[in-house]
Amino acid sequence: MSVTNQCQDNEISSTIIEFVKNLRDSRLQWKKAEKTFGDLYTQVKSNHLNLDPDHQRDVVHDDKWKSNVLHSQIYDGDIPDVYFHPVSLPNGIQRYDSLDGKQRSSAIYEYLDNKYKYKLKEPECMYNKKFSELEKVIQSFLKDDCSITIRNSNRTLNDYEIQKFFQKRQTFKATSCGEHLNSCITSKIHSMVKQYIKQPTTIDRLENAGFNIEKGRYNELETIVYMLRIYENHKDNEIDCSTDKIRTWFSNKTNDNMDGAFELVNIVLDILKITKFKSGNTKKGAYTSLAWYIMNNLWDSNNNEFNIKELDNIKSILNGKIIELPSVNGIHNTFEQRKYLYNLIKNNV
Repeated sequence: MSVTNQCQDNEISSTIIEFVKNLRDSRLQWKKAEKTFGDLYTQVKSNHLNLDPDHQRDVVHDDKWKSNVLHSQIYDGDIPDVYFHPVSLPNGIQRYDSLDGKQRSSAIYEYLDNKYKYKLKEPECMYNKKFSELEKVIQSFLKDDCSITIRNSNRTLNDYEIQKFFQKRQTFKATSCGEHLNSCITSKIHSMVKQYIKQPTTIDRLENAGFNIEKGRYNELETIVYMLRIYENHKDNEIDCSTDKIRTWFSNKTNDNMDGAFELVNIVLDILKITKFKSGNTKKGAYTSLAWYIMNNLWDSNNNEFNIKELDNIKSILNGKIIELPSVNGIHNTFEQRKYLYNLIKNNV
């Protein structure tokens, strides 16, 4: 081997050695801890284990699904591991926040807390009973002989790491678009949107507009974020309204400038309350088309406000109408739907 090649090999080796060293220094380490159901219950109850950090979805599974979690441990001695990381509270106390596995952890905690009845036929002695209704010997078995493995990280993850970790573990799970958006805690407008949703009038508006708010799936978050994207990109006539695009936009949004954006959402929802879109049209097609029309025809960008007089006129045009948007055959840009709504309104002005 020539001296030149040997030097090159040494340089490559040094680079790889440094790369591996950096991995060893920075990579997350996980410590396994076997917890009995009784231990898990006690630590959740005392808030030592927190199942409700911001990025996590609500409990979305029914009692039968939760019962299957218990059944798996009762008969097979196995439940997939759950993940937590340490968080320091203002009072100096350290707790562990859930990173992944909230649904499984909640199934255990809620049963021991008498929140639901066991829905499987085996074991027969548990069928259709809450924990408090079981024989003492079965209660003891569940608390002391059934367990789950908790993996605790060696350090606190930052928001970016939490988001990345959670979303990577959802890759092979049936996660809705709203759940994904809820996990994007590094988005510059994440907290702003969540605060808007918490307003009592927001949920009322959504429900009056015909949206079914399914707990834990965050479809209301999805709806609002789509309209916010229309607000910021309304000059794009062919804006793509696909799920992938909305996820990317929300995650990568570079500023929190949303003056007037939530007023747009309020206006669209108020119009949907008085207008019926024919069954078969996607709800997304309706509210994105309305948002696009309003931004392009009623928004005064110089004064950052909507033309209220024109808005009242449009409401009177659409009030009580049954509107059938054209089919877009699965195409996500819905340009034809926006154009149809535009012509419908203009022809009545």
